[in-house]
Amino acid sequence: MNHTSKILAISSFPTIGDVGLKNMIPILGSEIIPVPTLILNGLGNMQDVQRYKVDFESILFGSFKMAVQENYRLIVYVGYLDCADQIPIITRALKVYKESIISVLIDPVCGDHGKIYVSQDIIDQMPNLLEFADWTIPNLTELEQLTGIPFSKGIEKAMYVMAERWNRINIIVTGIVEGDIVSNYLLLNGELFITEHTYQNGEQSGTGDLFAALFLYLHFLKNTSPLEAVNQSGEIISEWMIMGKVEKLNLKRYL
Repeated sequence: MNHTSKILAISSFPTIGDVGLKNMIPILGSEIIPVPTLILNGLGNMQDVQRYKVDFESILFGSFKMAVQENYRLIVYVGYLDCADQIPIITRALKVYKESIISVLIDPVCGDHGKIYVSQDIIDQMPNLLEFADWTIPNLTELEQLTGIPFSKGIEKAMYVMAERWNRINIIVTGIVEGDIVSNYLLLNGELFITEHTYQNGEQSGTGDLFAALFLYLHFLKNTSPLEAVNQSGEIISEWMIMGKVEKLNLKRYL
């Protein structure tokens, strides 16, 4: 019996703005099964942004059920959550449908640039979700929150502490800027790798979601090695920082 691999992606969906599932769909196309944790009418830093609740549990379990009926093998991605109550729902689904899941990648979205933008109970419960993860892609702020180790005391140290606590996990720490270079750190089966790319000045919302989508596509759907997938994803992000929009990228050049 043939199996088709799909990315079941759990994250937010803004109607205006390029973050969350909006940034993932152009990359993953028909290979994505999007499961919104909430719908927003814009980005969090926009004036008058509003959050709209969804029937998350029904959508998640309904999507899993349909995927199993279609004989899909699933790579599960978890990104931005609406509330901590969604974490036990996700972990229950991961247990129920574990036979159909190839791998689990958790983006522990909670903050950036030293600022936290989710409730503390999401951060407190994130370790329960990481117990199911094969991969995680925190930024520096999220790495610090999960390990309690300030990145000023060593990124590698924090990564090894994280890998020891969740001993199945491979870690990618993204967006480490020094001058005109941005680096991504990969801890794969206990071995550390670093990729470097040209840094384009200025912050750009959604780079984490774009990186996740690219890595998922390249590694899991195109069978690119983890290190090369991290490297190519970093190169595309560097180009995107110039273009500013996913649809302007020359993605065929990479994908």
